[in-house]
Amino acid sequence: MKTRRTVSRRMRLIGRWITWTIAALTGVAAGIFGWHQLGNRVAPQHTAVAVLELSGNQRVAPEALAALAGIRSGTPLGEIDLQRVSNRIASHPWIASARVTALPPRRLLVGVEERTPRALTRMAEGMRFVDGSGVAFAPAPATSDIPELRGARTQAGEAPNPDLVTGIQILDGLAREGLPAPVHVEVGPDREGNRPAFAWRRGEAMQRVVLGEGQLEMKLARLARLVQADLRQARETTQLDLRFSGRVILRPQEEETVANAAEEDDRPLGQGV
Repeated sequence: MKTRRTVSRRMRLIGRWITWTIAALTGVAAGIFGWHQLGNRVAPQHTAVAVLELSGNQRVAPEALAALAGIRSGTPLGEIDLQRVSNRIASHPWIASARVTALPPRRLLVGVEERTPRALTRMAEGMRFVDGSGVAFAPAPATSDIPELRGARTQAGEAPNPDLVTGIQILDGLAREGLPAPVHVEVGPDREGNRPAFAWRRGEAMQRVVLGEGQLEMKLARLARLVQADLRQARETTQLDLRFSGRVILRPQEEETVANAAEEDDRPLGQGV
């Protein structure tokens, strides 16, 4: 009888021990879960895994930008260096700028501004696209339907190239005057003062327009008046020279060499144009 009571008592103690152990483990688990839920509510940016949301990209694939962002799977939003992510994404050749914003609990908003190619230029490493700020930024095909900027000096870094900036200013000036875009623009240093200049199509023929240094807006306005006048001489000449104040000089192909050597062989097109 005594043996049965002893066994029964031991079984009750073991049962209580098991019950207490299960209750303790359950409490710990509940506490951990509760603290996690509390963390999500009080400081969600330190617990929630970030979700990347991109906007503004048309040319660059989302996968390429996500790879540049360098955010590992499972990284909490609060552990992300926003400026570093922005710099990494802006390092892509086609990205002009990037802005990164954390939106708790999970969203990481990345807005980008892509570069718009305005022209082509040939650099030491090959043909490059040029954006509106005068930066040669990405490899380009040898031919395209946008103008080529020729003669620009190569420079280190990603800052705007002064020669390319001049070319973009000429393209912008022609557009403001309602004039056709050129086939190519000549920029860069020139001992004879024949640059900047550009070539465009007049009917079936190519015509070169010499601008020279300075007074770009005034010269392009004078060119616009000449085009509006639609003079046959101006249409058919090989070259228009706008370097001289108040006049446009026509230089036909067969007389170009003589005209460059002797001023008296130039044919001024009047003071009023």
